[in-house]
Amino acid sequence: RKLLEETHANLSIDSTNISGRISEGTTSHAMMEGFWHFPTSAFPGQKGNVVVIGHRFQYLPPAKNTFFNLDKVKIGDSIKISQDEDSYTYIVTDIQIVEPNDISILQKADDYRLTLITCTPLWTSNQRLVITAKLDKLYKKV
Repeated sequence: RKLLEETHANLSIDSTNISGRISEGTTSHAMMEGFWHFPTSAFPGQKGNVVVIGHRFQYLPPAKNTFFNLDKVKIGDSIKISQDEDSYTYIVTDIQIVEPNDISILQKADDYRLTLITCTPLWTSNQRLVITAKLDKLYKKV
């Protein structure tokens, strides 16, 4: 399997002007480059929980490679992950706020799920904003 950097993995949410590279890496320092794929989670398009974590205010708009506007995502919005030869569209199904030590959001799943995580409220790291989306099977056969 190639690293996500080698496949030019990119995450975009058009409704909130979010777009950037997805990095792997074994530590959260990869978030300094944009969005970080949590090491033990599934990979885009695979069955399971694809977890992507990003800083909220590492970069400020007009920079797009941050989750600054993630709180503007709504249920039903599309999240696209594209790679060299593949593209996956996920549809937002749930939005929640959890405590920083809540690891239930990282758990494996039996469906095709994408979980986006960032700090909230803006300018703090008091809690975590969690966006859950499911793979839209109309766009990609699974």
